Amino acid sequence: MPTPPQRTALSSDAFRAELDAETQRFRRYNRPFVLLLLRIGREGATTTDAMKALDAAVAENVRCTDVFGRFGDDRLAVLLPEQTREVASQVVARIQNALADVAGAAVDAVHYGAADFASEDLIETSRLIEAATAALVDETDRTA
Repeated sequence: MPTPPQRTALSSDAFRAELDAETQRFRRYNRPFVLLLLRIGREGATTTDAMKALDAAVAENVRCTDVFGRFGDDRLAVLLPEQTREVASQVVARIQNALADVAGAAVDAVHYGAADFASEDLIETSRLIEAATAALVDETDRTA
């Protein structure tokens, strides 16, 4: 029987285990993937409400082969195997549209940073996280 698609965010520890496994696949088979970090912007909403809205939007707008999980109090991380940063930006656009369609969605913006494992430059998981975090900070600064 096929595994049902993931519909809720993994815990931070479970997501990190998935990230480590994907890194090992890259090292062994040289298959690209993208780490996408999402941070919520919210007006007048609690972090819990905003994260629930973001969880639901991500669950409905990623492939069943993609994995997502908590990455801090106000962030989600998404693994996009066999994808590029260009595809990651399309995924973010779908998530933003889904949140905009939800009445009273508690989230007024989704900031994102992406880094890919398509090259040897980021062979270490920690460097990939740093690159995605730097991209997230840059994107947040541009929209502030």
